[in-house]
Amino acid sequence: MLVILWNRYAELCAEQDLWKERAVQLLMKHTEADDAVICEFEDEHWQNLLPNEDNIMAFHRQTVPVLKFVEENEDIEKSLIA
Repeated sequence: MLVILWNRYAELCAEQDLWKERAVQLLMKHTEADDAVICEFEDEHWQNLLPNEDNIMAFHRQTVPVLKFVEENEDIEKSLIA
């Protein structure tokens, strides 16, 4: 039942574009990118039906140099779990 409820919530958020505000908030919290980069990613690449963690990792893959990404990967995953 909880999964059905969550899926319906996600659908409603997608229909009403509520996910956009949440996407920007999450990226601001979990990255040091400037607002323009975050807004561009949200507009062009954020997948609103994917888990937030997957979108944040995709943002890092596109914006953070590979070596730095590897070093920070564990920190990002730990902060998302907390």
